[in-house]
Amino acid sequence: MILSMHTEMKRVEIQERLALKHDDYFRVHYIIPAIEEGFIQMKYPDSPNHPKQKYILTQKGIALQKLINK
Repeated sequence: MILSMHTEMKRVEIQERLALKHDDYFRVHYIIPAIEEGFIQMKYPDSPNHPKQKYILTQKGIALQKLINK
């Protein structure tokens, strides 16, 4: 998932890039672990269901992208 991200992206955009259709599966197995590990963060962390919610790569996520792309 981290490799498919750039700047700010909506959940559905990331999910489409990964060709995953089941929203709950994607959230539980991709989004939540990436947030917990500090690779991504929510644009509106106090409002997870915000209509303009996007996910942003953190510095740790950017470093992981660079490491994998070497």
